[in-house]
Amino acid sequence: MNNYNPPPVPPQKSESNTQVLGILALVAGIIALPSSFIPCFGLIALIVSVVAIVLGILTISSAKKHNEAKGLGIAGLVLGGISFIIILAWGAFFATAANAVINDLNDIQNEIESLNQDDYTPYYEEEYNEAEDSLQGQGEVYYLDEQVAE
Repeated sequence: MNNYNPPPVPPQKSESNTQVLGILALVAGIIALPSSFIPCFGLIALIVSVVAIVLGILTISSAKKHNEAKGLGIAGLVLGGISFIIILAWGAFFATAANAVINDLNDIQNEIESLNQDDYTPYYEEEYNEAEDSLQGQGEVYYLDEQVAE
């Protein structure tokens, strides 16, 4: 019974990880591209696009060494690069918009401070003359509170 010999293991083909890296680069690029269009999802999309770019470069360099196909690596690199550019464009847009808002708020704050510091006289602060009062002699004058109560 101890004469049993397991069958020989077939020789393993010595392959590199080029195809696996290429698939990972392509998947990362496919995930990064649509997520780069979501404005507030930028940091995660940035990380995924950088991963796609790095894996694409590693795939291309490994494929050159082992004389294998580079298509998946190139696709992942291109998708990652496009998504990276889109993320940078969103960042520039939001930075410009935030800068404009900050400048407007500073202008408003300066205007308010200048109004508080100026010694201004309102337009209605003229000499009050009872003879020119347009409501004089019209009988009862109702105030706003009395009008609301009625």
